[in-house]
Amino acid sequence: MPVVRTLRVRVDWVQFPASRPEKMKNNQIVVGSQLVSYASSEIAGEKCLLFLHGWRANKEIWQKVMSQLSVVNCQLFSLDLPGFGASPAPKMPWTVGDY
Repeated sequence: MPVVRTLRVRVDWVQFPASRPEKMKNNQIVVGSQLVSYASSEIAGEKCLLFLHGWRANKEIWQKVMSQLSVVNCQLFSLDLPGFGASPAPKMPWTVGDY
């Protein structure tokens, strides 16, 4: 007969201070020979957070989250993987493993 255990978890909600909607700066960088588009916050901190989108998405899906986190002392980055959003497709077809 299987043993059933109950796990009790206490969750404390963290409320961030009211944030002003911060516009993210859009930039581009060349990695290898591939042009990559990314957005970053203007706030610099000791740490950074990198947001990666899923398949068939782009960096814009993180805009609202990044705006809410703009009060945290971190620099925030989201990028468009090659072939998505504002990043052009690679010259040679890529597979999932290439990403």
